[in-house]
Amino acid sequence: MSLEMFSMNVVNMFCDKQSKPCHTKSVLITICVVFPRQQKWGLNTYLYAPKDDYKHRMFWREMYSVEEAEQLITLISAAKEYGIEFIYAISPGLDITFSNQKEVSTLKRKLDQVTHFGCKSFALLFDDIDHNMCPADKEVFSSFAHAQVSITNEIFQYLGEPETFLFCPTEYCGTFCYPNVAQSPYLHTVGEKLLPGIEVLWTGPKVVSKDITVESIEEVSKILKRAPVIWDNIHANDYDQKRLFLGPYKGRSTELIPRLKGVLTNPNCEFESNFVAIHTLATWYKSNMNGVRKDVAMSRQVTHSGAKSSAINVSSLGASSLCAGTTVTTVFRQPIMAITCFPNTSVVQVDVEKKESDEEPMEMVVEKPYETEPEPDPVAEAETETKNSLVLLDKMVEDLKPMDTDREVLVPDSKSPEEDIDMAPMQTDEQLKQDVFVLGPNEKVLYTAESLSLEDLILLAELFYLPYEYGPKALHMLKEFNWLRANCSTVGVDCKGKEPEKEWLPSEWQSRAERFEEMCCSVIQMFTRLSNSANRTILYDLYPYIWDIKSIMSMVKSFVQWLGCRSQATAQFLSGDQEPWAFRGGLAGEFQRFLPIDGANDLFFQPPPALPTSKIYSIRPCYPKDEHAVYKICREMYSEGVEELPFGGEEPDLIGDRLVGGFLNLSPDYGFVLEDEEGICGYALGTVDVKPFVKKCKMSWIPSMQEKYNKPDCQKDLSDAEKMMLSFHEEEEGLPESFLSNFPSLIKMDIHAKVIDPSVAKSMMGCLLSCLKANGSIGAFCEVRQADKRMIDFYSKLGCFEVAKMEGFPKNIIIMGRSL
Repeated sequence: MSLEMFSMNVVNMFCDKQSKPCHTKSVLITICVVFPRQQKWGLNTYLYAPKDDYKHRMFWREMYSVEEAEQLITLISAAKEYGIEFIYAISPGLDITFSNQKEVSTLKRKLDQVTHFGCKSFALLFDDIDHNMCPADKEVFSSFAHAQVSITNEIFQYLGEPETFLFCPTEYCGTFCYPNVAQSPYLHTVGEKLLPGIEVLWTGPKVVSKDITVESIEEVSKILKRAPVIWDNIHANDYDQKRLFLGPYKGRSTELIPRLKGVLTNPNCEFESNFVAIHTLATWYKSNMNGVRKDVAMSRQVTHSGAKSSAINVSSLGASSLCAGTTVTTVFRQPIMAITCFPNTSVVQVDVEKKESDEEPMEMVVEKPYETEPEPDPVAEAETETKNSLVLLDKMVEDLKPMDTDREVLVPDSKSPEEDIDMAPMQTDEQLKQDVFVLGPNEKVLYTAESLSLEDLILLAELFYLPYEYGPKALHMLKEFNWLRANCSTVGVDCKGKEPEKEWLPSEWQSRAERFEEMCCSVIQMFTRLSNSANRTILYDLYPYIWDIKSIMSMVKSFVQWLGCRSQATAQFLSGDQEPWAFRGGLAGEFQRFLPIDGANDLFFQPPPALPTSKIYSIRPCYPKDEHAVYKICREMYSEGVEELPFGGEEPDLIGDRLVGGFLNLSPDYGFVLEDEEGICGYALGTVDVKPFVKKCKMSWIPSMQEKYNKPDCQKDLSDAEKMMLSFHEEEEGLPESFLSNFPSLIKMDIHAKVIDPSVAKSMMGCLLSCLKANGSIGAFCEVRQADKRMIDFYSKLGCFEVAKMEGFPKNIIIMGRSL
């Protein structure tokens, strides 16, 4: 895995997509939102280190322009006003020549410029670079560490030995140390040669560390000859675009606090998603101030004035340093596109009590946990931990309000009504006085605001928990799906009586399948409610993630339904070692691995629409009762773009009989339909092996069609309907055996033109191909007439199949295949 991923966008808040440093809007939001919230949460430092700012890393030699300088000056001044220490970091390690005094002078001149902006704290970063030195440096320095330490010491002294000066080593975590932490010549050189006034950054045992133990910190502190500053990536998600971390700050004992010089945290790129992450970090830190361990319990209170809302009270997390000589800070990487604040606020409070035992004071208590059993249940303990920590999410229950802890209503009578109304940072007085927006005559409502429950938010957080673990609900869903897969052979119609000792399994399987489907539906319901949230700022941050998990859970739910209703219990789940990059991370990736088509990334890649929508389509197995609706889609889509049906009304079933009738009657186990609120709007049908399927058609289906439709007179010009009837009376060309041996499964799929969501087609195709592969298929193909431009375009846009070319294919037919 590329190491660059973890710190590429360390502080990207001021950079737009063109990597323009200090984007005006982002700077304003930082001043109006981030700094006040840091002050209130007790986070006293802001580190500016964006690798997307080309003048921070790639083009570190270039001076800032007048416009960029004004932005940085504004930012630095605002940080001072809020009591936030602003640290400017620069990363010259990609191409600097350490022994070249011109290079050193260039670096000094760049930092002189930032000093004139009012910055007094600095960081020199050498992370994620090559260890090799250029020939000129090798002649001057005995090692790479000596070169880095030399220039760091020189810059530190040149700047007047500032009170805060950070150094990020190239070996910044245990796994990067060669041969290990204790024996690393690099770390020993840093510890011995780096001036004592310079602090060293450290991410723990790994780049993203699950746990950081007291022993590991004591070990590295001994080598570095100083307490490290932890640069924590526990909530960083910039290395995997499919992952988001809404769980609490954990895996770090509070005994670490007096052993550290400071804590930096890289939260999620999506600013509004960091409420739990940052609050639990602040609470963790508050629990061991000055070596005195405290039990910090977060309680929630609901105001009785105005609309209902509830929040966690953090008023006691003041702006002053939480622990003498120690720094707690948050590093934001992504720009915030919009901020929405609502007038209704909640009482904010933190109760600090002395800890009477040696237990870890990390529980966020809302209500008394369940009675402790003689032998604790690990699942129950996990659920309790999650519920306790996720009480922070209750703040967003009603209107899903943003992270508005930079305001508070402590005593209802202490403020005027005007002061209780909180204005969004980017909002003017004139905007507040505007009347409620009224739709114009030709405008449509994009969404209807819908309230989220606390259960929805807990589910959301447990689906996107932490890098090394899922929340209890997510873990339970994974275990249930795995059990349903492992025992699916017990629910087929033809399996009764085969294994008497397992006769109880079918009823249990069906019961657990129903519960699993309910869990999937709860995810979809959460998606719908969040998509209709009044707070669009949070929605835009979360939408790609909830869209992704909604799509995969819809596919998984449909697959489980298929396992429970098919007539043959022959599903097999083939195992194999896939390349690690074949899967996306997080819970969605786990469910992908459980499906038979686990490595089919193109089917799982379903980008969300440009505008969030709560429109839901459901996919389920096709039943006999669905034949009429499927036939109707065949008729409507066959005549798409034509004013009148070319066949007339005499033979309403002709198109359906010709296109899908054989699949519905002879291969009922391999079919899915797509539904919306109006009914069925798409289908995906198939057969696992086309050769026996063709034989069945010749024996039963074709003869019945020949009786139903008389053979037209070929001596006259035939209508489209007559040509279709004639096809039942003519022998079709077969496909070469060499092709069918690699692509044995035939599929047929179509979706109504009213469906504009392209992702549902991929999901439905994924369900069908999963079923085919689960029953031993190694490849599938579809047949499209060359004249059928619509279907050619449909399959081309779907992107799942490639046109196959081989001698012996029928004329006027395009064969498109895909290996499974």
